[in-house]
Amino acid sequence: MISKIRWICLLNLALCLFTLFVLTDPLYVINHEATQIAAHLVRGEGFTGSGGLQIRNAPSAIIQPLYPALLAVMLWLFKVPGAFLALRLLQSVLSVLLCRLIYLIARELVPENTALLAALFYAVYFPFIYTTTIIWDTMLFSLLVAAAVYLTLKYDGRRRRWPLLLGLTLGLLGLTNAVGLIIVPIILGWLWLKYKEGGYRTVLKLGLVLGLTVILIAPWSIRNIMLFKAFVPVRTGFWGILYLVNNEDATGTMLLLHQGKRTRDVNEGVTLHYRPLIGELADLNEEQQEQYFKRKFLSYVAAHPVRFGKMLAVKMYYYLWINPYDPVQPAWLLQYFLLLLLGVIGGYWAVKERRDFSLFFWLFGAFLLVYTVMGPLYNWKYRLPVEPYLIILAAYGLSTVIPAVRSMIREARLSLTRP
Repeated sequence: MISKIRWICLLNLALCLFTLFVLTDPLYVINHEATQIAAHLVRGEGFTGSGGLQIRNAPSAIIQPLYPALLAVMLWLFKVPGAFLALRLLQSVLSVLLCRLIYLIARELVPENTALLAALFYAVYFPFIYTTTIIWDTMLFSLLVAAAVYLTLKYDGRRRRWPLLLGLTLGLLGLTNAVGLIIVPIILGWLWLKYKEGGYRTVLKLGLVLGLTVILIAPWSIRNIMLFKAFVPVRTGFWGILYLVNNEDATGTMLLLHQGKRTRDVNEGVTLHYRPLIGELADLNEEQQEQYFKRKFLSYVAAHPVRFGKMLAVKMYYYLWINPYDPVQPAWLLQYFLLLLLGVIGGYWAVKERRDFSLFFWLFGAFLLVYTVMGPLYNWKYRLPVEPYLIILAAYGLSTVIPAVRSMIREARLSLTRP
């Protein structure tokens, strides 16, 4: 007989495939940094692209190598447009794996039925379902984050392969998305505080995890350092993004205003703002562009410290709720609102009942800090990797609300029958 979790995973797969083949174009070919680099890899031109500003083709470190390399394999095997279909199908499989992982993570912390409820919440959550059709690293990154969380919760100090598995997972995180690097100190710090009584054995195991993570990322870092003759450990674009969300036209998102007015779309705003800068940027490589934007960002902050502070608050709000410059489906918004409400309830009861959801709270805090500074350029892409833990808290919240409501109903009925 098929278990409940398998039925839930099959439901998620069915919804992903329905969305892919009925609601979207499964063969749609998109052009952005990752697809450009993948195409150049297949043509033997190396890890090259035109960077975030699409000025000229050159050696690039604008994004991490794992997802473009995966897309390059698909292009080599299936050509265009078959590669885009193949990758979207693969991402549907990744979604099923993430559904299973959410169940396994929840089962470490809550009863079986609540873990199944968390998996069901994920299985029908539209933003994740739709993201399987998007050619970007979000699904892969979310799965790797979940794998790291699961391995962290399974730590008991006895498994010999544990440092290898966690170090490998964290290394792949760093090669998928730069934000993955903030997870490394979060996980190592959480484990140390929880198991520090293990003494040197704990230190040794955590040191092995860190060492393996560094070893995996090091070849990419060395390549960048040699290429740009500067310290670029994971990617370029840090200062460029900071300037994007901190300038006279900034909204804290990907959309830029023009002369104080909203532009028609993202492309128009970016074009109107950056066109006057092209002459200064055209002959600079990505690292030199970084230094250019670093100077502009620091000059802007020095001249407008109050606006910079206000924009931090705006970006925090957009990350927690909704960026109004990016289209939002009402059904998505309703689902997220319910998850947020139930997640807050679940977090309250977790603290009250002293259930150890602390790793989730550490992750929420770390991602909120990153995107308060860097800006939630789009609505879902940057919050989705931590939403599985909101989903688990929401399931726990609902599992506490239902008995409380039933108890209230019983009390009300009893009070009505008393003389």
